[in-house]
Amino acid sequence: MDDFQHLAGTVLPEGSLTINHADDRTLSALVGARQLAGATVHPVWLLVALVNGLGVPIADVYAMAGCRMEDGPMLGECELSIDRPLEAGTYRVLGDILDIERKTGRSGTFDVMRMRVRLANDSGVAATCVALQIVPRPRA
Repeated sequence: MDDFQHLAGTVLPEGSLTINHADDRTLSALVGARQLAGATVHPVWLLVALVNGLGVPIADVYAMAGCRMEDGPMLGECELSIDRPLEAGTYRVLGDILDIERKTGRSGTFDVMRMRVRLANDSGVAATCVALQIVPRPRA
């Protein structure tokens, strides 16, 4: 069975995420949130960046860990840290794999891959998400 611990410390290609007020209104309505005042946009954009803002598709990140989307990887828990309110504009999406750990539970063998995604602009890092990605090992 493959061991993917070598992925710890892997820096993912930088991506970008542009947030405009029209898209923020749509996203806020979809998640049932009120529209925030002024230039501030909803912090859930940080999760959007996690799955759609990296410099590589999230499917490629799972593939690095030996998992196909058909295997059913999923997002576990997330810890969000907002250093300053997110505002409309373009952010650099900085991602890395912090570590990966093999576990066995009721559903079988899986890896927990801890990823960090940060949104940054000229003013520095605005927000950070540390997300646990559950990587199933159906053949383990």
